[in-house]
Amino acid sequence: MLVNFSDLFLKSKGEPIQYGKKTLLLIDHFPVENEFQIMLKLISTNSDWKQAIQIAINSGSMTVDGVIKRKRFRFWEDDLRQEPDQTIIIHGKTKDKYLSFWNTYERVYGDGQKVIESWTMNAAMIKGENGVYYCNDAQMNDDFHDLIFQIKAI
Repeated sequence: MLVNFSDLFLKSKGEPIQYGKKTLLLIDHFPVENEFQIMLKLISTNSDWKQAIQIAINSGSMTVDGVIKRKRFRFWEDDLRQEPDQTIIIHGKTKDKYLSFWNTYERVYGDGQKVIESWTMNAAMIKGENGVYYCNDAQMNDDFHDLIFQIKAI
């Protein structure tokens, strides 16, 4: 019987949980220097819903293609597919020594309403090798192929 991951994350207060032999994350924290450059690469998506990756810092700023945004970027799969090698470079400055990221999706409800969500129902990530993350959206399954991306310092 499939478990509702959001119930498990509620009990753990958002901390990583064990699901069989897998460690599931709602959010991960990537260590960075005060000034940093990271590469974000879309590897694949396999969902009925549009997928995105959100990246945030608590202080400072991040720049992508000359656009400065305080605290947060949301990168949709369609936008990343238009980039060379489906890859973007993010430059930033922060005092916090880390940035946070998580998967997001445009959930489509039965009445056709589309809502941007994160951290609901069966949303979770598995951290793989070399900064690759395997994500499950809110749909009640545990296939972890709805969004696969890589993040690493350069």
